[in-house]
Amino acid sequence: MMFTDGVILLAILFGVIAALYAAVGQAGASGYLAVMALFGVAPAVMKPTALALNLLVAAIGTIQARRMGLFSWRTFYPFAVLGFPFSLIGGAVHLPANIYYSAVGEILLLSAAQMLRMARGASERPSATPAEPPFHELPPNGQGIATLMTLGMLDALGVGTAPVETTHLVIEATKLALADLDEFVGDPDTMSIDPRSLLDPAYLAERAKEVDPGKAGLPSFKGPKPGGTVYLSAADAQGRMVSFIQSNYMGFGSGVVVPGTGISLQNRGTSFSLKPGHANQVGPRKRPFHTIIPGFAMDAAGAPLMSFGVMGGPMQAQGHTQMVLRTLKYRQGPQAAADAPRWRVVSGRKVAVEPSVGPELLEGLKALGHEIVVEPPEAVFAFGGAQLILRGEDGAYVGGSDSRKDGQVAAF
Repeated sequence: MMFTDGVILLAILFGVIAALYAAVGQAGASGYLAVMALFGVAPAVMKPTALALNLLVAAIGTIQARRMGLFSWRTFYPFAVLGFPFSLIGGAVHLPANIYYSAVGEILLLSAAQMLRMARGASERPSATPAEPPFHELPPNGQGIATLMTLGMLDALGVGTAPVETTHLVIEATKLALADLDEFVGDPDTMSIDPRSLLDPAYLAERAKEVDPGKAGLPSFKGPKPGGTVYLSAADAQGRMVSFIQSNYMGFGSGVVVPGTGISLQNRGTSFSLKPGHANQVGPRKRPFHTIIPGFAMDAAGAPLMSFGVMGGPMQAQGHTQMVLRTLKYRQGPQAAADAPRWRVVSGRKVAVEPSVGPELLEGLKALGHEIVVEPPEAVFAFGGAQLILRGEDGAYVGGSDSRKDGQVAAF
């Protein structure tokens, strides 16, 4: 069963529940009266007692629903008004519970519609850059769109082969992409702009004009945060490929383990922003911005060409750009691309590089205004760890596993 089919079934189930909620309110009050009659409670106190019990149920249910993030007071009152006709069925005794149950029923329907919209929207969001061959990244709420934006700007800039000039342009395009990423990207259902607009060729061409080929720029964006991730790439004899990534985020994640499974839940909620109005501002029923992004490339015929990923928190989008350029533009083998020296945009004009970067490139970048920091060998983790599988023209696979981290290429 497709994921969207499951969500549709869930929406139907919620609809049935919603239809039953108003009846539950009336039946609940009637049940109270019936039980009290069995115990010989005086008729004069039965209705006030049933009314008090309904008020208690409504209060407890409301508090619990609030804790679960089902709704806010802003939505409760309008839905209660919509449910008012149901509350008139049983008179004053049934009124509090019926208002509450009718409201929750309406909210369940709304939640189901929201889930359905999210599921359908995920298949409609952009994942590929206009460049050829098409590269695919996870859509927002992840950072993969930054890789696609960078590659799109490089298409407009016309990247060449001169080491200093090429690296400068890639760094500058990366800065612009990260600035937009920080400002606009979050849960796609609450972003202020359509994610597609960030990949529009005309927009990327305009952004590319902000790149000065003779000087390092200073776009505004936040510095990176640390993270921990595991990535694997797989391919089979039939040409199928898998690009898979997993992360519990910081440490062992949330520290919450699903009982009986040993599965530790992540703590990506820490990536929310507290800035009012920000695309990634913390809020109910929102997914936080996250960094984990498996990468994928297709050939001109639409067949799988390369599955790849670069572990390393905020380095991932930058690492994807460097891997794609090395393997598919400059035709380096996967292992050579994985082992090659890397750079990492930090903040402002600051760019960290590995010690193995050549002195001519370092001096050339410094001359263009980049603040170069050569990080020591023990800081190698911050430059990420790549895993790649590339399908050759003869259909054979070539793999690469980063020497910076544990990993290997295995064939069987």
